Amino acid sequence: MDDDNIEENYVPETNAVNRDGGAAKLDADPINQSSSDAFDSLLDSIESGADTTQDNSNQYTRNVQQDSSTQQGFRDQNSGTNSRTAPDELDPEIAAIQPPQGMSEKQMGNWESMRKSLSDYKKQAAETSILKQRLEDLQTQAAQMQQPQLPPDYQEWRQRAAILDIQNDPSFRAKYDAPINESKGTIYSLLRKYDVPEESIKAIEEKGGPTKITEAWWKTQIIDKLQGLGKFTDARRIENAMAQIEDVEAARDGELKQAKENSEQWLHQKEYEKYESAVRDWEDEQSYIEELTQNTPFRFQEVPPSATPEQVQKIESHNATMQDLAGKYDSAKNARTPKEKAAVYAAAVYSHVLTRQLQFEQTARKQDADTIKKLMSENSALKGAGRAPRSNVNNSNARPSNNLSDRIKMSAGDAIDAGLDEAGA
Repeated sequence: MDDDNIEENYVPETNAVNRDGGAAKLDADPINQSSSDAFDSLLDSIESGADTTQDNSNQYTRNVQQDSSTQQGFRDQNSGTNSRTAPDELDPEIAAIQPPQGMSEKQMGNWESMRKSLSDYKKQAAETSILKQRLEDLQTQAAQMQQPQLPPDYQEWRQRAAILDIQNDPSFRAKYDAPINESKGTIYSLLRKYDVPEESIKAIEEKGGPTKITEAWWKTQIIDKLQGLGKFTDARRIENAMAQIEDVEAARDGELKQAKENSEQWLHQKEYEKYESAVRDWEDEQSYIEELTQNTPFRFQEVPPSATPEQVQKIESHNATMQDLAGKYDSAKNARTPKEKAAVYAAAVYSHVLTRQLQFEQTARKQDADTIKKLMSENSALKGAGRAPRSNVNNSNARPSNNLSDRIKMSAGDAIDAGLDEAGA
């Protein structure tokens, strides 16, 4: 088809370029509204990650295919431009969209670039959707790892654990095991009194205790025989001890049954009791530390409002030392591994060695100070006892001379006084 036919078949409202050789102009006619809507619909679908239906592309194709013969000639004219982007690089849905008619070569290049960008955006949107799903899967897996699924028999095992905890609880054992063992001891002691073999007593205990043996056996083998020997008191003691064991065991079984039915409540109660015990222990510990450090410098100090910079610095340095010691104390208290515990035990023992050494040195120092004080007192007494009365002879008030000729001329009393003065008397 020649150029004149192209002009005759030109539809102004669908043209976006100039007719003078394809050069772009500012006053070029825009693409018609239906084509623009098709572009907007395609972009929206790509941004949302949704698949664009073939109907949209067909509708857009119908809008731009107003003259099939003109389009065919345009494609023939711009066949070189269409080869700029390989079809396999584009998304098939975008590649199926036909360009508007009447586009210049420059605009056709922009068209191909836009198709390539749209194809890339759609691919990235699809990858983003996959990555988003993958992120959600990983978050779900992480949540499952943090909150693992409990086995179906978890509650049953938890209940069994609660029963074992109850049975091994010190207060529970003291409440029931102690009186049972006391009654058992009474029975076994009486059996030994009448020469029952130790193997028989051991067999009774291995069976679970006296109450696990039938009453018929106790009556025929023990009670009746003791009564036949006239040992009615001992027979009655065994019967009473047996009754005591049965009563205590019945009370114990009743509490275990109730605890089994209310295991969660029992566990919560024990946890609360543990917490209260820990709080009491901590309070006792702090009270004892307060007592130990009451009259020692090993305490934190407060900075008085009127403190000088030097005093503030000194107090802060002292408190830093106390903080370091507090950290060492906490480390020792929280020792967990065998090595850490051994270090704490060794330090505790070594502290006794250092304490004894300090006490020895303090005692020796006190003894030395007492000795020095005693010697000084004795020296003063000796000096006082050896001082002679000053002579009242002539020139007694005169200052003694250190000149040898003057010393010779002195009287005996003045010479003695001069010597004592020189000695520091």
